[in-house]
Amino acid sequence: MEERIPSHVWIMAQVRRCNADGLPAMVIRRGERMSGLVMLKLNLLNGEARVLTQQRDLDGRLAWLEALGEGPVAESEADAYIDRSTQRDPDVWVVEVETRSGENPFEGKLI
Repeated sequence: MEERIPSHVWIMAQVRRCNADGLPAMVIRRGERMSGLVMLKLNLLNGEARVLTQQRDLDGRLAWLEALGEGPVAESEADAYIDRSTQRDPDVWVVEVETRSGENPFEGKLI
């Protein structure tokens, strides 16, 4: 079985990397420290956002899935989805990244 980095360590490293690259990123909800999954809110700074959920591909590699379909949605819709998701799964982490391009700056491919 592959040893994985605890969620809180991996997330904070990703947030620090984003901030160092000039992309403001912040944890807006803390989840389970060791194994909580991550949800990313990519805030496009124009009233729209994308929401990505952390997944594993068939080979166990980190990947991301568009939670609300392709492309951006109204930020209020993204926030409502995040609220519903965190009520169902209190272990999930939520990280918001301000990125006008909407590209995912975290490790892992989009599937």
